[in-house]
Amino acid sequence: MISCVYVDRWPKRTVLIVCDIIHGGAVLGISLLIITGMLVLAHIYILTVLMGAIFTFYRPAVCGILPQIVRKDQRIAASSLRSISRQVSEMVGPVVGGALVAAKWGAAGF
Repeated sequence: MISCVYVDRWPKRTVLIVCDIIHGGAVLGISLLIITGMLVLAHIYILTVLMGAIFTFYRPAVCGILPQIVRKDQRIAASSLRSISRQVSEMVGPVVGGALVAAKWGAAGF
C-alpha cells in the first residue's frame, strides 16, 4: 500500500480527523441524494470508491497511532480490543442497518 508511506510521514491524528471528515461527507452525500430522490448508481460507485480510498489512509493511521496513545504494558490488550470491536461492528452494523431499512420501507420498499 502506497498510502502507508504517506501516513508514516504525516501526523496520524490529523490523518484520522481528515479521513473521518471526508468519510462523513461521503455518507452525508449519499443520504442527501437518497432523501432528494436523485441517487443513481454512478453516485454510489463514485462515493464508494472515495470511501475505499480514504480507508487506505485511515487503517494504517489507526494502527500507527495505537502505540502513541497507549502505555507499553497495555498495547496487546488495546490492540485486541480494537480488533474485536472492529469485527463486531462489521458483523452487527449491516444487520442493524438492514433491520432499520426493512422496518421503515419493508423488504421491497425501494
